[in-house]
Amino acid sequence: MSPLAAPNPLARAFVDAAVVCGHPRNPDFNGEHVLGAGLYHTTTRHGRRCSSATAFLHPVRQRTNLHVFTHARTLRVLLEGDRAVGVEVFRARRLERIDSRREVIVACGGIDSPKLLMLSGIGDPHALEPLGITVAHALTGVGAGLVDHVSSGLLLQPRKQDLPPPASHIAEAGLFMRSRMPEPGFSFDIQFHVPPYAPPWAAARGTPRGMSLNAVVARPSSRGALRLRSADPMDPPVIDPAYLQDPVDVAVLIEGLREARRVAEAMIERGDIVKELLPGPGAINDLALEQWARTSAECVWQGTVLVGDRCVIAAWPLGVDRRKRFAGTAIFSAAGTLIAAARATWIETPAPER
Repeated sequence: MSPLAAPNPLARAFVDAAVVCGHPRNPDFNGEHVLGAGLYHTTTRHGRRCSSATAFLHPVRQRTNLHVFTHARTLRVLLEGDRAVGVEVFRARRLERIDSRREVIVACGGIDSPKLLMLSGIGDPHALEPLGITVAHALTGVGAGLVDHVSSGLLLQPRKQDLPPPASHIAEAGLFMRSRMPEPGFSFDIQFHVPPYAPPWAAARGTPRGMSLNAVVARPSSRGALRLRSADPMDPPVIDPAYLQDPVDVAVLIEGLREARRVAEAMIERGDIVKELLPGPGAINDLALEQWARTSAECVWQGTVLVGDRCVIAAWPLGVDRRKRFAGTAIFSAAGTLIAAARATWIETPAPER
């Protein structure tokens, strides 16, 4: 993680204004505390993006026990009884079977991971059987519990119009804060992204220049779901994110918009901003702010399908070994993905307290 080499002046102005509003200045969100306002660190090295592949995979590409396949699609996990023994992939215009001697780790992200499990016959029988998929393990939570982060914000008019062009990841400044109804056990539930430029939708509305103050519901309560469109692995899944379905999310997002407006007013007093362009001074009450949020909302980060009414994991009562691996797991959630491991018994267990 590296600090920004040349942050935009408006990014620094936002941080200073947030501090004026009572938020602590935070020099490193990856440090001891996350609350407060500051500049985001980035995964860059020598002025260029440094992805996980660049940092960790490329240096060990010569290892004999590592083979990287690109332009390949995994069609299903191969099962023998209650064990994952390999995968079937489509590569170079043909089907190919890759056997596993130890374990199969499904790390396809929050959308494709449950999709792959369902294609492999792991999921809710009522959803799989009508598609002609043989149920190998009935786990009703696969595909349920979709969590995605919804965002809405203000569009502001900067005083200076000759801002430097983007030379970073755009959202350089941020803020982490607790709402009036935080979920127990979490230090924050609202996050801010502050791009010093207008989003594409603003340009489409005829406002090509501007600055965004975006509030994100960081701990959403709404739960969506995804299901297979068909048994064809090439078909995309049907996704229902259920954005702002839970009234708690609506209330948290409205609180975030109000805090964004408070910081914006401090930026106006400092001379950094001329005025609020959207939603504008007319959006004062909760109903108006909710309407604006639903009109301008967009998703941030990635969706994660973790659990449904039942947790699709077997690891919690078994503990973790010295290598930080869950002992005896069939499927467990880690870093927002589902992991399927061999040598395991497929069981369902109630989700632990978060």
